[in-house]
Amino acid sequence: MAGLIGGSGSTGSSLLRQILNRHSHVFCGPESSLFCKPELYDDWEVHKKAILKKGWRGLRSKSWHIFRGFELTKEEFKVTEDLLTRMIDTSPNFKSFVLKYFQHVTKEKSDLWLEKTPGNAYGFRQFLTLFPKGKLIHIYRNPYDTIASLVGRGFSHYQATCIYLLNTNFALRSKNSPAFTQLSYESLVENPEQEITALCNHLDIDFEPNMLLPSNQSFSDDPTKIKGWTYDETAPVSKGSVGKFSTLSKKDREIIIYACKTIHVAPNTLKKEELIFKNIHSLSKELKYEFREVRTPSYYSDLKNQKNKDLWTRTKKNAYYNFFNYPVVLNRI
Repeated sequence: MAGLIGGSGSTGSSLLRQILNRHSHVFCGPESSLFCKPELYDDWEVHKKAILKKGWRGLRSKSWHIFRGFELTKEEFKVTEDLLTRMIDTSPNFKSFVLKYFQHVTKEKSDLWLEKTPGNAYGFRQFLTLFPKGKLIHIYRNPYDTIASLVGRGFSHYQATCIYLLNTNFALRSKNSPAFTQLSYESLVENPEQEITALCNHLDIDFEPNMLLPSNQSFSDDPTKIKGWTYDETAPVSKGSVGKFSTLSKKDREIIIYACKTIHVAPNTLKKEELIFKNIHSLSKELKYEFREVRTPSYYSDLKNQKNKDLWTRTKKNAYYNFFNYPVVLNRI
């Protein structure tokens, strides 16, 4: 069985990956960015060789994050460039390649493989065209805490708000699918056994108590405690990052509140991508979080500058989202 984990960064997906990978019949390893590339689903023959390319020659991820290429030869996968080439050459379609690849990667733990890349949220629907019996997992978190965590990791207030708005939106396009399940970071750390047991039921596997025990395992792409984190996902599950927003400076909190009120999905993107929620307000209502109506000074100029910098960077790097299909608008209030 196959499945994807997706959603906004800094929502606990790395913690969830650690927990699931401790199961005796589950493989959930490093991020590969394999399932964020629409071209592989749409025209395998034309684009399959691009799996071997990186940098400017690599395929763009359909995601707010600017990323090209794949991460399919990380040490945990035990796949060499030569083996990867053979897999590509002997696969008549994308599904065949995916099966070959993960059959090699999982080996003994072959009952269920899961891939965790935040941008997977953009490809949830396409993934189910390959694996109709596959599973989709969306992990989410209080928007203000998530954005605060992303800011702590070096993203601008504008970028952090857009990451949450778009990634969460794309994940929720699949909310009515039987394949889809979701859990909140807060519920996970408040009631880990209850939440993981429910998730295991969705995945058709038995809960194993050792899934919640601390582990020394970490992945090559995922330091266990990175800049801006107050929680180590290899430690026992705890409430270490709940309330992250309250730890920021007053100005940072005000900018984030203002950004959540003024950044919206562009109308053409809402229509084209069939997104349901146009802003953080509507997402907060859907996910049952309080939307902060607190009045703040205007930070429109600050956010406008951050937006212009982001737009220029995206266009210069020819990111998937750039000047020609920019998916968000900034409104003045």
